[in-house]
Amino acid sequence: MTMMTPLGQGGRMYLRHRRWPKVVFVVVVVLAVIGGMGFGVWTWLDGRDAEETPAATPSPSCSTPKVKAPKDIPPPSQVSVDVSNGTDESGLAISTADDLSNRGFDVQGIGNTTKPVESGAAIVRYSAKSLGSAIRVAAYFENAGLVEVKGKPSKTVDVWLGPDFDRVLPPGEADVANVDLPSKAPVCK
Repeated sequence: MTMMTPLGQGGRMYLRHRRWPKVVFVVVVVLAVIGGMGFGVWTWLDGRDAEETPAATPSPSCSTPKVKAPKDIPPPSQVSVDVSNGTDESGLAISTADDLSNRGFDVQGIGNTTKPVESGAAIVRYSAKSLGSAIRVAAYFENAGLVEVKGKPSKTVDVWLGPDFDRVLPPGEADVANVDLPSKAPVCK
């Protein structure tokens, strides 16, 4: 034994090996498994988005039929009209009703709309039975929109004046051929 050898060691130095407690080992294994599963799920979800493309399914053939104009469009003298102001401009409905009356229309009522008209010159509202009359009225307004009102009881056509309203067209400029007919609901096969 030399002087450098600690007492009781007999010249050999043994290092004491510590063993990890089983709990630490189990925790490390569980965290590794959970991490691996999380990575696997993340990879699967990320790859699924890239790989999935919508299956090529035949799309149904759809068409949007136009409303057919009636063959007989009545003259202004046979059309009853209610004129309503959909703007905040005072007196607009009265002056427009006078103009329509001067063009031969039978003006039944004058007033204000129940809600403001957001855009356009005029909205011509009609029942299913009064489409011809609505087309006649719409011809006197530039870019008027035709709107069928389901269950509207009378044959009177309603004109709701909008913010783009400028004037009632004179008879020489009012042409029923220039009126854009509304579209029906799309029909798919």
